[in-house]
Amino acid sequence: MKIGFVTLNIGTTKGGSEKLWRKLVGQAKEDGHDVIVSIFHHQLEETKLILSHTSDIQEVDFCSRKTYTGKTLLGKVLNKLEELTLGRFETSFFKRDIEPDVCVISCGGMAELGLRRNQKKILNLKVPYSIIIQNNVDEWSFNINSKIAINQIFDGSVKNYFVSQKTLEQAEHQISSKIKNSSLIANPVKAYPEIPLPSSKKVQLAFIGTLDLEVKGVGLLIEALSKPFWKDKDIMVNIYGEGKDRDNISNMIREFGVEDIIILRGWVDDMEEVWSKNHALVSTSFNEGLPMVIQEAMMRGRVVIATDVGGATEIVTDKKSGFIANKPTVDDVELALERWWNDRDNWGEIGKQAAIDIRAFHKHIPQPKTVLNDLIQNG
Repeated sequence: MKIGFVTLNIGTTKGGSEKLWRKLVGQAKEDGHDVIVSIFHHQLEETKLILSHTSDIQEVDFCSRKTYTGKTLLGKVLNKLEELTLGRFETSFFKRDIEPDVCVISCGGMAELGLRRNQKKILNLKVPYSIIIQNNVDEWSFNINSKIAINQIFDGSVKNYFVSQKTLEQAEHQISSKIKNSSLIANPVKAYPEIPLPSSKKVQLAFIGTLDLEVKGVGLLIEALSKPFWKDKDIMVNIYGEGKDRDNISNMIREFGVEDIIILRGWVDDMEEVWSKNHALVSTSFNEGLPMVIQEAMMRGRVVIATDVGGATEIVTDKKSGFIANKPTVDDVELALERWWNDRDNWGEIGKQAAIDIRAFHKHIPQPKTVLNDLIQNG
């Protein structure tokens, strides 16, 4: 069988939202299926490199698509005009001579289904397909025409997968309809062994994620740690990641006077080294699905401090396996961090409970290959 994979995520290839469909590419190849990947042009080479670590990409067909976006105002206007003229004739994610038999469509966020160009191509598919939704946020809304189109997309799908119950409930609210053929799905998180807490007296706290102020909330963390409570604390916060707001974040660190405790480490691939040095993980996102970094930290027996967005509270129980900031605000983040700090005598026990809870979660939630099995069975 020829299986098509489409990613609608226009952003970074390193995000957790991209790991699930790439995992499925490898599993499809292992099972002897042909694979076609449809991806945006600027992501093509990096995606090939990532896939080459787990699959023989010489046997994978790629279709690259234009983004119709621009970095400057003029570029955005010109690309929008091109989309409205030449782009209106694009009706497929694939080339005519390599259409798949079935298709997996991965959405970095629910908002991607609100784009007319995506709606048109999905509804034009002549083969069975499944939808994966990774991220959502309450503030997203759709006009009546988009609601109708998205309902048609979900109704026509073999199955619609969501990485958290919260993400599913948000989607149903946004389109004013129950999504009947839906299921939760696990992202590909390895059962990493627990790692003992570092023995160093200086406490090190890790932030891992894309440097995007509007999504990941790094600014909340910086401002929270500038509060008087942290002035005499022996703590270092390591920010691991890259992104469009790196310079702005660096400036914020200086402006809030926390250069001594917050360090930008860049992107790091060796997570074992990260967790050999860091005592806990902090996640200050404004919106999420179910962050893989939280799950991976819990697997390693680390306490997580996280904002109550996406499915965070579906895996983290406040004061039992981590600490929850009720809202993504400076005050709530700072309060959660203070509660974490004041309970440091129990970090070891809380981390052990986190490792138990995340393993239990993955025992009852459908694992990635379920997507392929369901699709092939109905294909």
